[in-house]
Amino acid sequence: MKRVWDIVTKKQNSVRSAAVVLVSMVFVSRVLGLVRDRLLSARFAPDELGVYFAAFRLPNLIFELLVMGALTSAFIPVFTKYLMHGEEKEGWHMTSILINISVILLAAVSLPILLWAPQLSRLLAPGFSDTQIAQMAAFSRFMIVFQVVPLLVGNFFTGILQSHNLFLMPALAPVVYNVGIIIGIITLSNSMGLYAPVLGVGIGALLFVLIQLPILLKIGYVHKVSFDVHHKGVKEVGRLIGPRMLGLAVSQVDSTVDLMLSSLLGARMVTIFNFAQNLQQLPVGLFGATVAQAALPTLSVASVKEDKEQFKNSIIHAIHQILFFVLPSSIFFIVLRVPVVRLVFGASRFDWEATVLTGMTLSMFSISLFAQSIVHVLARGFYALYDTKTPVV
Repeated sequence: MKRVWDIVTKKQNSVRSAAVVLVSMVFVSRVLGLVRDRLLSARFAPDELGVYFAAFRLPNLIFELLVMGALTSAFIPVFTKYLMHGEEKEGWHMTSILINISVILLAAVSLPILLWAPQLSRLLAPGFSDTQIAQMAAFSRFMIVFQVVPLLVGNFFTGILQSHNLFLMPALAPVVYNVGIIIGIITLSNSMGLYAPVLGVGIGALLFVLIQLPILLKIGYVHKVSFDVHHKGVKEVGRLIGPRMLGLAVSQVDSTVDLMLSSLLGARMVTIFNFAQNLQQLPVGLFGATVAQAALPTLSVASVKEDKEQFKNSIIHAIHQILFFVLPSSIFFIVLRVPVVRLVFGASRFDWEATVLTGMTLSMFSISLFAQSIVHVLARGFYALYDTKTPVV
């Protein structure tokens, strides 16, 4: 048991070691994600799954704007600066304030969305029937409460641990999230139908938080009930988060328009679009996002030290690592699009027409894989320099 604890608490102090941990765990998570999608395609028709995928739009919109903007562009660089200056206690205080404020903001934003979920669902998926809209609204309400809240807290935990160069447990969190969904699909589908994976989302989100909690307490985190918006670190995070939220808002508009247009062709096309997107996100998440995530603490340290040479070398090295893996992946998906889709999603309820359409969509997505991957590193380079405006532009 002690050996296991030593492994999970071992720090990864270089970009390479951190990237190895992240890539390994993201690979496991992505494979489980494909297993999850295979189970879904075996148990539910594409028309049914379209409602399930569409229901994520509202929760994801809230989560991306409230959480991911703060974490990737502001929290980790500012928290790292506190650690570098030996002011860890103030860093903990800032973290507590940010979590408390985020929960309050989440409640304030979520309440009207929960009340008007059917109307918003109709706006987001104009091609759905009344029955599908009612089901989508019910799913979205559940996810906002039982997915977004745990993931909000859990992603702050991830940022703290990564700032301490502890990458293993945060990387395991998405793995257990997918495990939770898979548990829901396998154990509840026969009795609860499409509500099974929705409940699995809640189980996975809870596991996402709990798996990180022991090591977080081990390194000394104690949560405080504080709402000091005038705290220096909180104000700095607030200053940095604005441009990033604007950039995320633009990307969320893209995702929303994608849903609206695909829904006009029927819920079936929403499923096809999502399956193709999940496949093309495999190399982006596996190589682009993970290498960039691993590089952020190192880039933040180089920025604080004003070591331009280390900063430049870290950026270049990260880009080379990404291209080495992503370019072959892009060619692979374009050439073998239909066999890949059939292998992953070709269950009894996912017919040949859906397979061909998903393959065509995947090949279009694959053309820009290299750009989708590199942008993660470039953006985090600017974040480490406390520049959140340039990535938005």
